[in-house]
Formats: sequence, C-alpha cells, structure tokens
Amino acid sequence: MFHVLRGVVEGEALVIEDINNIGNVKDKILITKMTDPGWVFLLATAKGVISEKGSLLSHTAIISRELKIPSIVGVENVLDIIKTGDIVKMDGSNGTIEIIRKEGSV
Repeated sequence: MFHVLRGVVEGEALVIEDINNIGNVKDKILITKMTDPGWVFLLATAKGVISEKGSLLSHTAIISRELKIPSIVGVENVLDIIKTGDIVKMDGSNGTIEIIRKEGSV
C-alpha cells in the first residue's frame, strides 16, 4: 500500500466499478480498482480516492497529487471491504483507512 498525498478527510464512500454508471461524486471518497485519464473530471470534485491497484507512479497517484486530494493506492480487497454509503476516514499521510460507520447502521 502506498500513501500518496498527505491529508486527512472524512466522508461518504462511493464505490465505482463502472465509470459509465455513477452518481454524484462531489465531496465523496472514491473507492475503485484503478483509474485512467478519463477519471480526471471525477477526481477533481472528490474528497479523496482509495484504489486497489497502483503505485507511487500510477495514474491515480499522479493525478491525486496534481489535484491536491488525499489518495491511498495499492489497497488489497478494498472493494470487498468498503461499500457505497459507508462513512470513511482516510489519512494520506500514513496510509490509514478507518470505517467510521457502515452504510445502514445507526
């Protein structure tokens, strides 16, 4: 796992498995397998991004640094652990991810 850009953010997770089938990403923490250049418009309004694939030189890492949003890449099985609607706190400074509240729980 690589922590790419410093910063702590907390927000609602949005799991994106198909870029053609997404809702509003503004101020969400995006959870994905990986990104490509077509994702720049999504990342520009997100609070942060966590991806399963990637390294310090991956597209996700580079674009996150340019946009100054916290990101953590190379997180194994993140799509199995975090679900859309979960409230997540991520710390790009040390690469920690905490699920504050699972979707549907009080």
